[in-house]
Amino acid sequence: MSVRELRNEVASFGESVAGIARLGAALCAGVTLLVGVWWLFDDALPGQDVWASLNSGQTYMERTFPPDEFIGSGRVAEDARLWMPRDARYRVVVGSQYENTPWGWAAPNFLEGFLFPHKQAESGPTTWVFCLGCDVAALGEGFERLSDGGNGVVFGRVAR
Repeated sequence: MSVRELRNEVASFGESVAGIARLGAALCAGVTLLVGVWWLFDDALPGQDVWASLNSGQTYMERTFPPDEFIGSGRVAEDARLWMPRDARYRVVVGSQYENTPWGWAAPNFLEGFLFPHKQAESGPTTWVFCLGCDVAALGEGFERLSDGGNGVVFGRVAR
């Protein structure tokens, strides 16, 4: 197809409503493609470099865990991940003073994702227990404290 034929073909788009719609759709697709390619190289890739630089200056604990104000203790969560077998079930017991605080909501939800594939049990007896400001003595004499955050966050197991 020569340049003259291509020009005549494009000019014929203006002769009907359907042709104008086809021309508009083609222009929209072209502009979208150009903007997408421009943003890919102008914004997205250099933006990832900023995040990579920020993360490279942090320790494993800083990159992995949110602040302790939200999850209780990153160290206790990491200890739990290392202690529990992959098929373990665990329970999170939240004390009354933390029921309506970020710990009461965020800590159990964070643990559920961080400790996957371990299963969080809503109730009932389990071997592994997280205590977020709860009464450790109420967990029974068989409770063995394996990790203590020093701020009311305790992880351990109940001997059966």
